[in-house]
Amino acid sequence: MAHYNVIDATLRNLPGTIRGNLEVWAQGEQLMAEAARTMDPDELKRVGLYLRDHLDPDGEFDDSDRQHKRELSVSKQGADKMAAITGTLDPVTKALWDVVAAKWAAAGMNNPNDPDSPSGPADKADKDTVRAAAARDHRTPGQRNHDVGATRTRNGVWPPPPRVGWCRSRMC
Repeated sequence: MAHYNVIDATLRNLPGTIRGNLEVWAQGEQLMAEAARTMDPDELKRVGLYLRDHLDPDGEFDDSDRQHKRELSVSKQGADKMAAITGTLDPVTKALWDVVAAKWAAAGMNNPNDPDSPSGPADKADKDTVRAAAARDHRTPGQRNHDVGATRTRNGVWPPPPRVGWCRSRMC
């Protein structure tokens, strides 16, 4: 099964111009299958990288490739009621996320464990308040990203109140 997964991932990650050429696709599939007979999955991955580099030396992916690959998935909740997120963002969505994260996930901002933490984007908050909150903020970058995701999602469901700062219920 591991060999199949390597072959499948290699071929799925080729640009659409190559995936659409059935002759080239069949040749690539045959080459990978032959290599799988004598190699372990890690060695086969190297063959896949070589094949990709040979078929697409310039790495030319177009917008249809990106549209095909974009996804965001949320797993079922585990026993701890937490869920995992996996995904692939297109270039525009990644650029937008970088802007949101820079403003909303800055150290000290939108910290649900700090009642004095400013909410909203960092560029709209008092710089001294942000600096003081950042000194108290012990969250990892991933935890800050989670908290901004929770805040922005909550704001999409429940509009924030017309004031700066956290409301007492933390539901804003």
